[in-house]
Amino acid sequence: MSKFNAIMMGASCCMVAAFPCAALLALVWQFPVPFSGFEHGSAAVPHAMYAVFFYGIMGGFPLLGVLGGIGGAMAHSLR
Repeated sequence: MSKFNAIMMGASCCMVAAFPCAALLALVWQFPVPFSGFEHGSAAVPHAMYAVFFYGIMGGFPLLGVLGGIGGAMAHSLR
C-alpha cells in the first residue's frame, strides 16, 4: 500500500467511524445534540447521528480527515 493510500484510508475510516462512536456514546453515556442539550439512551441514537452530521458540516469532517490522514501516515511509516 502506498503512503497516499494509507493517508486516504486513515482519513476516510476516521470520518466514517465517527457515526458508530457517537451512537455508542449516546447509548451508554450521553451525547450533546444541537438545539436540544444532552441526550442519552436508545432514543438518543438517531439524534446523535444527526448531531454528528451537523458537527461534521460545521467543520468536524475536515478536522477528522486531517487527523485520520496523519494517523494513516504514521501507521504507514511503522511498516
